[in-house]
Amino acid sequence: MKFSPKWAVTASLASLALILSACGSSNSSSKKQTFTMPTDSELSTIDLSKSTALGTFDMLNNTNEGLYRLGNNSKPETALATKMTQTNNGRHYVIDLRHNTKWSNGDTVTAKDFVYSWQRTVNPKTASQYS
Repeated sequence: MKFSPKWAVTASLASLALILSACGSSNSSSKKQTFTMPTDSELSTIDLSKSTALGTFDMLNNTNEGLYRLGNNSKPETALATKMTQTNNGRHYVIDLRHNTKWSNGDTVTAKDFVYSWQRTVNPKTASQYS
């Protein structure tokens, strides 16, 4: 089969157009960004203190930020905490929080929020798995 110069030019232009369209940039801030995670069941609760199902805990763990998180090679790294110091022979911890951290409603995240959360989790009235 013999190829004509017209066919070669058409194929070259089509290839060039394909390559150039792949190299183009777009403004990602104008596009809706979504992330989808599969799960094998409905969430049993969105209350982290009451979560017992592994799938629910995994989902909550992926959508909530704590003082620390697991980084590369499953090593703990700071998240909302900036540093931690131990005093009183390791029985007292002082954790500095990241500044300007806000809840979804705009309120500032404070140390009192973490104290409340732990007290609520261990309170028998919460019926937590950790009580």
